[in-house]
Amino acid sequence: KNNRSKHLKLQLSYITHRKHKSANYILCSLQDISIEFEESVALKQGRHEAEKESSTIANYLNRVIASMPCNVWWTDENSTFIGCNENTYRSSGFKSRDDYIGKNPFDIGKKLGWNQGQAEKFREDDLAVMLTGEPMMNVLEPPIKMADGRTTYYITTRVPLRDENN
Repeated sequence: KNNRSKHLKLQLSYITHRKHKSANYILCSLQDISIEFEESVALKQGRHEAEKESSTIANYLNRVIASMPCNVWWTDENSTFIGCNENTYRSSGFKSRDDYIGKNPFDIGKKLGWNQGQAEKFREDDLAVMLTGEPMMNVLEPPIKMADGRTTYYITTRVPLRDENN
């Protein structure tokens, strides 16, 4: 009467009697696991939906960052760039995001002809934000040379970005 499928678990065990080696048995066990199976499927579907939603949000945020007219970048604890928008890598003379990622302020400064103090200041400011956990808002940076040869003034804001492990 019930048209629902049943999910069954079949276990077979081959048993040999200890004293009588010629006496062999097969033990058969059949268990209805329909409820556990359906819960597992529902859990997987829920996980898939959550992953899909997370991916949609990540794609949206990537598009927002990419479309910003200012420079946006983020670094790891060593001030190594691990992400940026198009404006950032292009203004630094790189052809792609992948070329920019993995560099640090010293690499960028060397490429663009900054003096050593400029890269060091960027590194020090990054460390201060990471160590204190306090943002640095609207900081007027010293003039820096860009890839196109122009000298540019930036007002930067640094905020700590922490993952779930801090």
